[in-house]
Amino acid sequence: MSKSLLDKARDFLRKREFSSVIRLLEPHIFEYRDSFQFYYILGVACLYQGNIAGCEDYFKSARRIKINDVNLILGQAVLFLKKGRIPQAIEYCVNAQELEPQNPKVHQFLKLLEKYGDVDTISEWNHNGKIKIFYPDLPKKSPVKPILISVLSLFIVFTIIFFSTRFVKLNDRADLSSFSLSYQEKSNLTETSTASSVYNYILTQSEVEQYYEKAKKFYNDYNDNEAQKCINVLLNSNASVSIKQKARQLMDYLEEPVFDSKLEQYTFQEVSKDLSLYQDCYVIWTGRVTNVNSNEKYFNADFLVGYEDMKKIDGIAPLRISSEISVNPEKPLKVLAKISVEEGKLLLLGKAIYQPLTGEKL
Repeated sequence: MSKSLLDKARDFLRKREFSSVIRLLEPHIFEYRDSFQFYYILGVACLYQGNIAGCEDYFKSARRIKINDVNLILGQAVLFLKKGRIPQAIEYCVNAQELEPQNPKVHQFLKLLEKYGDVDTISEWNHNGKIKIFYPDLPKKSPVKPILISVLSLFIVFTIIFFSTRFVKLNDRADLSSFSLSYQEKSNLTETSTASSVYNYILTQSEVEQYYEKAKKFYNDYNDNEAQKCINVLLNSNASVSIKQKARQLMDYLEEPVFDSKLEQYTFQEVSKDLSLYQDCYVIWTGRVTNVNSNEKYFNADFLVGYEDMKKIDGIAPLRISSEISVNPEKPLKVLAKISVEEGKLLLLGKAIYQPLTGEKL
């Protein structure tokens, strides 16, 4: 007897072939539009593949069918955790706890979090990928129902930490007091130009200090893109070596955004006019891909910026993603990418892609 479509998809999950799951199921969305398991499996595959936007859409579709499934609720809590939206994640986990208060997985993960559950460690795990230990369980050799209860204990501990620290903000940014300029540094903010010196920007001492202070202010305001622009001005200017060193160190504190992050937006035309000013900034652009070249390790294509409606192309830039992704070249998409410059030309280093379902808008 041949296997059903969903059984084949579970087999691919068991083999960790997440793109195969997506390629297998997505063409059948209409036939399975009322299937909870169909959307749930698709969401899990997208989560493991790194397609957070796709995962969010499929999980929402699943919940419209079954609102009180604990595994799904905890899966959605994982998405909130990845976005740094802790209160919403806690709310979802409390809901899951009310539905299944005696779930044994809670006790197992509480023991784990007693050892590793401090806020700094969890935040670092979110940054370096170790957060995957809280992802839905994948099918084993003997197929079992994916279990997401592990996430519940994480947020129980978060709740305890939240109140025990008396409202200490979980997302406070790093203290930049070590980045204050000494009297000696303030008196020597620029370097002497020589015949071999090449600068994109020639700044006065006052302007160097202004850009440096603005970079710190933008960082404290969670506006990392504008902070990066100020840093870029300093790095490509006649600022002193010590200022440039501090600026590079500040870059280490800037965070990689997600689609929902507070992100200063720039157009293709703005970026193209001065690539060095926007290097290492992030953009969210819509469009289409062409000349796709991909395998299980990478995805390369030309990104047609602004061509989502097939009326006008704002510009074309190479798009590189260092992982396997599933994209339909016939459909528009949205890209979160880091600006890079290669041989003086714009290069997009893709971090996330969102391609809407049929009938949905970008």
